[in-house]
Formats: sequence, structure tokens, C-alpha cells
Amino acid sequence: MANNQLTLSQNANSAIYTKTSPLNPDCVDPQLAGKWCIMSSNYNSYSGGGSESQECITLNQDGTYIYSFSSSRSAYTANQAGYGGTSGQDSDRGLWKTDGLTLISVFQTTGKTTRYSLKKENVQNGDAAIVVGGKRFITTLNRPPW
Repeated sequence: MANNQLTLSQNANSAIYTKTSPLNPDCVDPQLAGKWCIMSSNYNSYSGGGSESQECITLNQDGTYIYSFSSSRSAYTANQAGYGGTSGQDSDRGLWKTDGLTLISVFQTTGKTTRYSLKKENVQNGDAAIVVGGKRFITTLNRPPW
């Protein structure tokens, strides 16, 4: 790499890639600060039981984040003779930063750095959303569309 250009060659073919802007991974975008969630619930009155899950990311302006996930499932037999259920949860916290197209997280427990694709969009009712690594999180705050 020289002069912000990378040249790749194979056989008689070459491709030149030019770096357009530096990645600024030390940026915390204040527009992203807040709590963002994916919520789902389902109940089936015919077969009985249902499921519920909630996955949330809280991005703080000081560059810290909190992640939480919880889910529960329940079921019973048609004659209601047997019941069953399960639940689970997970959480993490750490540091976050962005370059506008990538969300970078550093897990507090392991120190592992992970990069996720990042996109801002609005859902059908106009609420702001962020798509992180392909998952759409909806704002929990009253904020204007992007």
C-alpha cells in the first residue's frame, strides 16, 4: 500500500483501490445514544402456549453500552394434561464506537472486539431504527425519524 492506494494483481490483471476516508473508530455518535430493542411475542390458543423475547442495546453517550436478551417459551398438550416451559437470558456490557457504517463493540468480560454493519432507517410507522449486523432495533425513545 502506497499513497493510500492498494494494488492487487493476478496474472495480467490488476485492480487499484484508493482509500477514500480514514476510519474514525474513536467516534461516539450522539444520535445513536439511547435504548434500542427487538421485541417479539406469539401465542397460539389452538395448540397452547407461546413465546416471548426481548433483545435490547443501550448505547450511552459516554461510549459504554449494555446488551440484554431474554426469552421464554411455554406449551401444553391439547387436553391440558401436560405443561412445559423454558426461559433464558444473556447480558453483556462494554465500550462502543462507530465510523457511521460500522458499530464496533469491545466486550467488558472478554476484551473481544467485534465489528457489526450499521445502518439508520425508519420503520413503517416512522419510528427511527438502527440495523446492527442485520438485526433491526427500534427506538424506545420518542425521537424524530432519521
